[in-house]
Amino acid sequence: MLLAAVGLVAAGCGGGGGSSESSIPPLTKAQYQAKLQQLSNEVGAELRQSIGASTSLRESDIRKLQASLRSFAGRVAALSPPTAVEDLHTRLVAAVRSLADDLPSLLETVNTATDPSAAIAALFGAKPVQALISLQQAYKDKGYDISSLLDAGSGP
Repeated sequence: MLLAAVGLVAAGCGGGGGSSESSIPPLTKAQYQAKLQQLSNEVGAELRQSIGASTSLRESDIRKLQASLRSFAGRVAALSPPTAVEDLHTRLVAAVRSLADDLPSLLETVNTATDPSAAIAALFGAKPVQALISLQQAYKDKGYDISSLLDAGSGP
């Protein structure tokens, strides 16, 4: 359950720096959504390959998850988002990086929870996870559907 939730969050994360600092023209809405999905699929495949389907995480797995989240954030940060979501894009990258930073303590809290509902509450109550959930709605409010990124079962 924990890996699925972390996978869900990892798949739902991404974002990046604004295109104003770059000479690369902004992506169209369709290109942006497709690129986010592609990056999400790539990171999900990397995680499945490196960690597998284990229900418990070793310290080395946590480092792999952190590295994958940071890599994903960096790749998404390199995108030139549409102007309409430039601010959300920047916030999304920050939220993913924050999740990577907070992952060890978050997973410790989840793993020491007394029951599954407490673990779920700890996971979804974490500040970076709340930020990602909020960002999903903010994207939706601007007409962007990034919900498939938050689907732990999504794949290529």
